[in-house]
Amino acid sequence: MASEVLIRDLQIQDKDREGIRKALLNAFTLTRYHASPEFARIGEYIARGADGLFENPERMESCMVAQVNSEVVGYEAIGKTEVLPGVNTVVYGGFAVQPQWQNKGIGKRLIQEATKRILKKGFVFGEVTTDACAWPAIRVYESVGLRITRQSLTYTVRPSQATLGDAKPLRRAEDDADAAAIQKIDGKSFAPCENYIHKEFPVADYNAHMMSKLSSENHLAGIKTRLAGYLLIEKDGETVGYLNTSSPDPMAEFFGTRLAKTSPGVPQGLSGKTLAAATRTLADEGAEVIDITVDYLENDKIRKAAAEVGFEFIYSAVDLTGKLCANTA
Repeated sequence: MASEVLIRDLQIQDKDREGIRKALLNAFTLTRYHASPEFARIGEYIARGADGLFENPERMESCMVAQVNSEVVGYEAIGKTEVLPGVNTVVYGGFAVQPQWQNKGIGKRLIQEATKRILKKGFVFGEVTTDACAWPAIRVYESVGLRITRQSLTYTVRPSQATLGDAKPLRRAEDDADAAAIQKIDGKSFAPCENYIHKEFPVADYNAHMMSKLSSENHLAGIKTRLAGYLLIEKDGETVGYLNTSSPDPMAEFFGTRLAKTSPGVPQGLSGKTLAAATRTLADEGAEVIDITVDYLENDKIRKAAAEVGFEFIYSAVDLTGKLCANTA
């Protein structure tokens, strides 16, 4: 089997494009979306991942495909990211292997060959986000030095089925005072890392960098550019938290306004009443499906609120980070 597999660089040709599209379409089972009429175009959305590689190949530090005979059966794409200035880090992006070729070592070879190349380029650390249930992929990433460092959970609801009671819509941010309040909350919400990715990673420098970044004029300017995307949580005239809808899931853009994706910035936790108010706001704006994604460590605070409103757990993702190694075992 191994002798029949060729791991090579991506080529800008139809065979590679179609092979990657097919791998993306067939490698993942998105039950929720396949069962939802409004997401009937999900296959087209997923296949966009292949188009992006061919439209902007210069963004990738490495993109390799697995070929069996003349058929492209899988691929891996890696790009550069900046976790901390001066620390060479990559993010493992697209990764898929056709189902009939999974569990045959192809994915492992793709990741390990790509990692060898990245190491030769001088990159030291890596990170990736993947499905928490994708244990074969997680084991492959672990083989090149990455370890699980964070988990997030996503809850979903259709506003038409939510329990909203007499919840009133939340106010959207609109001026410089609101932007300043959001920035202040970001500073309060940041939890310093104790062991980010590896004992050799300068954790103290990272924490200092993040605190400086969150308090910077650049961060404030960024908030202002997407100000209307923040739903403000207010108490006694003071902004005490927010729900960020300013960075929607690409899927929301693809399908119009049907999907609203939120993430909370609420240092003291999110109540059912507040979540109902946010759901009311997004429903009034036309959202038919609402997702909220939270850090695993915040889950106990969110789970009760989610249950009160009618949100259901649907998906969990994990971040893996670490110092890369050229493991070929």
